[in-house]
Amino acid sequence: MATSKKLWIKTLIYSWIIFILVISVNGFKEISITKALTAIFPIIFGEYWFITEFVVLMIFAPLLNQMIDTLEKRDLRYYIGIIVFLAMILPLFVKNLRPLGDMDSAAVLIAVYLIAGYMKKYSVKLNKAVSWALFLVSIIVELFSIFVLKNHGNQMIHFTYGVIPMIAAIGLFSIVLSMKSFHNKFINYIASSVLAAYLITEDPFIRMWLWNDFLHISSLQNYSYILFLLWGVLISTLLVLVCCLIDKIYEKIESLIVVRIN
Repeated sequence: MATSKKLWIKTLIYSWIIFILVISVNGFKEISITKALTAIFPIIFGEYWFITEFVVLMIFAPLLNQMIDTLEKRDLRYYIGIIVFLAMILPLFVKNLRPLGDMDSAAVLIAVYLIAGYMKKYSVKLNKAVSWALFLVSIIVELFSIFVLKNHGNQMIHFTYGVIPMIAAIGLFSIVLSMKSFHNKFINYIASSVLAAYLITEDPFIRMWLWNDFLHISSLQNYSYILFLLWGVLISTLLVLVCCLIDKIYEKIESLIVVRIN
């Protein structure tokens, strides 16, 4: 729960700072009561879907742990299969599915949590060849689905959510687990602030302005697929680095405030 509390606080602060900056520049023009409440209470109103669902997952984590510990192997597989189907496969064909929501619901994280618990409990390990195959093939399928469905509205994102990314994640985690452990100060230094890239770039007040007005991403779609991907990697890398720098400044200010309070 300590992790959830820290995550909750950082999400609140970033949401409030961005909201204050927006109203300082543009005033309350085009800011509805719903948008204001969402910015003030970002987790409760789901401003960042992943943060909200992660907090929900942490609340249910003790119950899920008990479920993993007590259920028989066959029963655990049965429940995992049902949740994966309802949360990750069926939403590919049915929109606004209830009661589990769509592919950005807490049920998706619960499914992944249970799969990880199953693999740990029964020491499920994949060899490197299988792990790399799962990871690479899933990524290729995702990219192919984007290219094929890019002219069909929101359907272009369907295969970048749900079961295919889950398979890629399982492959990637298996690859990492098979590697020798190492320690890198630079990677750890950057990794501790990567969350800020999500909180900043996915803020509702920032997202559309950033991608459409500032970076003009839509114009890049006129380039070849390879060039579009290369530009995407470059822009994403630069955004992560800039946001990490902002977060380091935030952490420094936070530490000074905590010291002053103490």
